[in-house]
This record gives sequence, C-alpha cells and structure tokens, in this order.
Amino acid sequence: MKDSLRMFGKMSLRVAAFLVLIFPVYFLTLPAETEVYRQNHKPVSMTQTKQEIGPDFVVRVNASSDETICDKAIDDTGNWTQDPDLALFKTEANKRGLSCAGWIPKHLRGKWGIESVDEEAVVVSVNGEVVAQDKFRIVLKKGSCDDGYVFTTFYSAKNHPQINELEKKRIGARLMGVEGELLVLFSKPFSFGHTVFVSMNSGSIESIKGFFGQRDSISLDLFDTDTLKASDYFDSKANKWNTANLAATLDKAHKICNLSGQGAEKVDQTKVAEPNEKNLLKKAINLNGSGPSPAKLTGVMSLKGDCTISRISQTQTSCRDRIIHTSYDTSRIGFYFLSDTDQQDLLIVAYSGLAIASQKPSSDARIQPIDMLIVSGEIIKGSGECYFENPYGGNKARIECDFQSDKGIRYSNYFMTDGQKPDIVGLPTG
Repeated sequence: MKDSLRMFGKMSLRVAAFLVLIFPVYFLTLPAETEVYRQNHKPVSMTQTKQEIGPDFVVRVNASSDETICDKAIDDTGNWTQDPDLALFKTEANKRGLSCAGWIPKHLRGKWGIESVDEEAVVVSVNGEVVAQDKFRIVLKKGSCDDGYVFTTFYSAKNHPQINELEKKRIGARLMGVEGELLVLFSKPFSFGHTVFVSMNSGSIESIKGFFGQRDSISLDLFDTDTLKASDYFDSKANKWNTANLAATLDKAHKICNLSGQGAEKVDQTKVAEPNEKNLLKKAINLNGSGPSPAKLTGVMSLKGDCTISRISQTQTSCRDRIIHTSYDTSRIGFYFLSDTDQQDLLIVAYSGLAIASQKPSSDARIQPIDMLIVSGEIIKGSGECYFENPYGGNKARIECDFQSDKGIRYSNYFMTDGQKPDIVGLPTG
C-alpha cells in the first residue's frame, strides 16, 4: 500500500495534458447502461398523464420537492431536458430559481461508468457521494492504454478573489486517512462558484485497481497547512466515492481503449510539410511550448480543407488548404494557419491557449480562449478565442479564430475541414 500511495503522492503537471482530452475533444458516447435505462424506464407521457389527472397535475408539480424537480428537469448529460413531456419540471425549476448545476440523475449515482469515448481517450468516472458533481475520473489515453491518469474536482461557492492563483500550488490533503499534498491543476467558473481540478498523478491500471479497488470507498479531504489554508477557498473540503464496480469498469475501458487505438492512422511529417515549411512549423511549435516550465509536445494533427479568411488588421492574405493542431502536457494547445504573404514568403499564425479553459456550447463544438499569438517566430500578447467543431464526426467542421493584440492589431482566420479525419503527424524532433 505504501508503494502505491507513494506513486499517487508524486504530484506533477503531467495529468493536465490529458485534460485536453476531456475539454477540447469530443465526448459523444454515453455509458451503455444509461441508454438501457432510458429504454426500460421511459416515462409515461406527461401529456397523457395530465389528461388523465386533469388540472391537479400542475399542482402536483408545484408541490414537488426541489430534488424531484431537478431530477426530472436535468437529463443524463447534466443539461436541461429537451423532452417535451418533462418541460413542466424545467419551467418549475426556473420559477424557483434552481440552477440544478451538476445534478446527477438518481439512477446514475454512486456507479462507475464509461463517461466518454473518443479518438483520443477513454474516461471512466463516478460522481461524489458528498458533492455529486465532483467526480473521480480516470483517463486512459489511446496508445498508452495500460496507464491511467487520475484526478478529481472540488466545487466551491466561496468565490475567493485569488482562487485562480491556486494553479500549480500544493494543497494539504488526506487520502483515505493518509496525509500528504496534492497538486492543484487549475480552476474554472462553474454555476455560482468555481470548480478546482486536483491531480492524483498516474499509474498502471493494475496498480490503480489494487490501490483503490480493494476498498469500499475512496475518501479525500483537504486541510489547512502553513503555506495554504484550504478553508479560505473551499466551503466543502471533503468527498467520498464508491468503488463497487471500479475494477470491472476499468477492465471494460481498457478493452475499448486497445480496440479503438488499433486503427489510428499515422503519417510521416515529411508528407505534410515542405522542407522550409517544416522548419518554420517546428520553430512555431517549439515556441508555443516554451516558457518558465517548458511544455512537452504530446500530439500533432494536420487537417485539410478550405481556408476562407486569413486577415491581419484590414489586410487579406492568401491561406493554404491545411492547418496544424498541437497539444502539450501543460494543457496548452495551438491552431497553426499557413498563409502566403507574397509569392515566396510563408507566414505561420498560431493561436495558442489552455484547453482547460475551453467552453462547451454543444456536444460537437468548443470555444477556446486564446491568450497569445505566435507570428513569424514572435509571441504576441492579447486575447481572443477559437471556435471549433468536431473533426471526427464525418462532416465538415468549422475552425474560426479571432485575436486582438495588446497593441490593437486584429488577426482573423476561418477554416472549413473537408470532412475527413485529421492525420496524426509524427512529433518533430531536433
């Protein structure tokens, strides 16, 4: 146990890279048992019920508890229900001012399941017993399916003005009664407060099952230390997660990860870049990962399609039919647009931001905040965003980026993919 605990006690930013797999990529698959539940427990038509009961039906909805209202108004994905038969519950929740944020349907509580499967990773999770929306998650990345990356979250409504400054700091934590420190990855606004992501590092699937799966539950609580007072930031500092079907769920996820990873297409980088273009791309990619704590490049994709707009201030430039996407182990990602300023010069404009800060307007789209631009080997500070759609859905996907530098210069690039899956490019070396 000590060896396993020591493994999870060695905190690093490595797990942050795999949060790229959670926020900017696409989780389109619900656990199979959820769909089975839906088919076997399809609710009686509310319209029919209202007709049978009469006007008293509305009274019964009004008299329902807040818990019942949220349980009916929120679907299995955590969003407001789109089922017209349950619309009255959604209306009642709005009347009462209930956000129902992070609500977990009763039939999904306390049960490990496969949260998502996509081209990059398989994620398993279970909701918390104390704070339901604070899930305990394990990520299996395609290509290294034997390992899992473990993290959880703590929601706080305290809205401490410096909560974002917790990033990369260590916080006192008691994991199943053993005191130590965990690394804070980052925080994001959520509902009326913030959700703080905490890393428990990584380990082999077998060691994770051995360490966590042999216990009835996983308990974790935060405590004050001389360097960081958890009580200043968190109103709920403890949570607990069931382990009943953890091992079986990890085994299932491991099989899915291995099977789906066998078909990954690899292409040589020299096939997607001319020599000069390759050198310029390598320079921009390395610059994007530079900083006080240099990032390790973890993935490069090439997407083909049509570049419809490439503009710097009011100047329109020609744009090539391919863009590059990169990811790093610090959660930083980049979109690289290739433009020709004249007949000979190649200009690479790279939009860079932290994937952990992305927003999800729909299941097939992300809005990525951009905090810097790389142009001709120079880092330009400012702010902007990229809107991008799922490139793996079989349809054409939009990638639209806008950025304004601190000096007031605006950059815009709009791209439409050809509907084909991205090419996975070999990582540049040297």
